[in-house]
Amino acid sequence: MNEGRRRQLKLAGVLALLVGLLFVANGLEPRLVSGVAEVPAGATATAVEDDRAINGFTLALGFLMIGAWLLGELVSAFGLPRVVGYLVFGVLAGPDLLPGVLGVTAPITEGELGLLGRLDPLAISLIALVAGGEIKVSFLRGMLTRIATLLGLQIASILFGVAIVAYLFILPSIESLEGLPTPGAIHLSIAIGLLCVANSPAIVIAMINETRAKGPMCDTSLAATVCKDLILVVLVTILLGFVPVAFATGQSESNAALVKEAIWHLVGSIGFGVVVGVAMHYAAERIERRIDVFIVLGGFAIAFASNALHFEPLLVALVAGFVQANIWPDRSERMFHSIERLLLPVYCVFFATAGARIPIDAVAQLWPIALLLVGTRLLLVWGGTTAGAKLARLDPRARPWMWTAFTPQAGVAIALALELGKALGDRDFVPDLTALLLAAVAMNEIIGPLLMKWGLQRAGETPSSIAGDG
Repeated sequence: MNEGRRRQLKLAGVLALLVGLLFVANGLEPRLVSGVAEVPAGATATAVEDDRAINGFTLALGFLMIGAWLLGELVSAFGLPRVVGYLVFGVLAGPDLLPGVLGVTAPITEGELGLLGRLDPLAISLIALVAGGEIKVSFLRGMLTRIATLLGLQIASILFGVAIVAYLFILPSIESLEGLPTPGAIHLSIAIGLLCVANSPAIVIAMINETRAKGPMCDTSLAATVCKDLILVVLVTILLGFVPVAFATGQSESNAALVKEAIWHLVGSIGFGVVVGVAMHYAAERIERRIDVFIVLGGFAIAFASNALHFEPLLVALVAGFVQANIWPDRSERMFHSIERLLLPVYCVFFATAGARIPIDAVAQLWPIALLLVGTRLLLVWGGTTAGAKLARLDPRARPWMWTAFTPQAGVAIALALELGKALGDRDFVPDLTALLLAAVAMNEIIGPLLMKWGLQRAGETPSSIAGDG
């Protein structure tokens, strides 16, 4: 038996042992799943619930971190992206799959998943800080026009192409969406198209780090993804503001209020990011030891302060990383190296939690319609990005494979789907629409990293492909 095969069996054995130990632990220590628990004598119900919530969260966090890492290493041994392993482990451990298929208690309950979700802001902040640090002014100065050309064609192709398919085929296929008035149907079709424009900066960064890829495709796709997030912030704000107009509720905000909100969200996030970047740099310079603790606290501070001020945490952290890497390129290296050392456990928990949130029931019920939406999006991502890359005269070797970097979806798309559902209120069709969108995002979560890794290899930007060319 060769060494690779032996390593795969060891990883699979340790993973199976971990899962078995968790089920044993669940049997020995009941967890608060339904909200009803037996209260021992001399203890209050609140104290018991708090203890079990903390114990369950601690167990779930450790289980997700170790289990996702093990499955990521296992799938990596077969040539698949580690991110896919993290996501799949989350699906297997989440609250939907095992109870629905085998009728057993899920390793991660809904309550624990809610607590784990509170770590998302930290993960997003750290991932975005690294992303901002990878974007250099020298690169943007020469590429801004080309990136604008690429994104212009890509966004227009996806937005209008998906909107047409949604209006003609997807909305009429769902019973609760059949009788919508024309303005409402057009608005929802545009909303679905806009959601399909979104891709995942977190997965793009994770795939670049995992594959250790370098080259024009990496640089362009990362910068374009960041710029696209800026555009989406504005477009989504305007779209959600016109929900009352499309559904004739008579509660429309004035155009001036919509513009003011969009400007505050965008310009305020950028300005706050500059302040945070400067503050983090001067604070980090005065910390000689345990800078990792400062980074974790800084990540939480970015997230909580941004939410309190109604800014975009992802954008704030991106700008903060960009400021430090471009104003103090040498002195900021220490902090960025420390963040990169923290990213492995962050990736494991963040993507496993994202996988655990995938609505299995929605995917099972709506998969044919969701598959149509996913297939339409992939076709338009390919067509729009390839045409844009050709018109922008991007590097000829990366040009045919650039589209693969825009296929993954995750947190941004999920957030947009939930925000759309919240803006639409309690209308009868909202659960079906939200389920469809989440099912489509779930498919793109799994397919996207596979396509992006393949594209990076074909473009010759990974160490293995470079060695192969040599």
